[in-house]
Amino acid sequence: MDYKVYLSGTGYETPVLLEVTSIEARDDYDPNTFANNLAIITIDNSKATAFTNNIGDPASAWAKINYIQHSMLEDLSGWNSPDVYEGTAIDSDTCKKASSLFKANTDTLSCNSQTRTSFVDSSCKTPLKFAVGSSGGKVAVVGLYSYSAISGTPEDGFCGEDNTIVSYYTNLYDYVPWAIQITGANVQVIHVNTEDTTVPTKDISMKSPSKSAKNDGSYIYSLFEQDTSILGSDNGSVVDSKSSEESSSSKEGSNQCKGGDDNPMTVTTTVFKCDCN
Repeated sequence: MDYKVYLSGTGYETPVLLEVTSIEARDDYDPNTFANNLAIITIDNSKATAFTNNIGDPASAWAKINYIQHSMLEDLSGWNSPDVYEGTAIDSDTCKKASSLFKANTDTLSCNSQTRTSFVDSSCKTPLKFAVGSSGGKVAVVGLYSYSAISGTPEDGFCGEDNTIVSYYTNLYDYVPWAIQITGANVQVIHVNTEDTTVPTKDISMKSPSKSAKNDGSYIYSLFEQDTSILGSDNGSVVDSKSSEESSSSKEGSNQCKGGDDNPMTVTTTVFKCDCN
């Protein structure tokens, strides 16, 4: 499958559609548990002049976390103002009960219940795409959406009226050494309590959840390919795989939360993000 990316602000006056030339997924990505759910994409961006490769400390280090969704104008000529949602506090025990992967990796994943209304179907909710930390005038991208645990009537996915959705975000800080190794890019880390920009030197891999661990009545969903929504279980077994159709009515690069042949969905690959707008 061919992928393309809209890019602007780095040598392009208006958004242009660029070819993705390669995708490098983590070798230790687990499609059953969604552990290490990251990939690096390379795009044909010969005109780009100034990528910003700054990644922040893990989410827990920041005074404030905002969850952000970007979308494009309907004619694809530019960008809407980003939707910004302030992170709401959620009990850590709730996060652990909903996901045994999180319970085993609280230092590598962050957890939040923030959602937004789907562009495609107002009865559905969708998780936000990435997390930004702010503290003392510093701002940096800190996390990318990975998967959600859904309880209530979880078979309805993100569209269950009374469903509880708990979403999990991968801390990018932990994967900076891997990103540098793959790309050779000059990545700097924005630290909350120091002006130093040194990067961690040791690559990490998430711990596997205990084989006896169970989720608290939740299904685990991850939306990570152009045309598929994967329903799994982070105790180690895939429950189901659901096909979906890309929505012709939505021009945003975001998750849309309706599955099934009659319910269009747009989903995107989770990538190591360089904020280049």
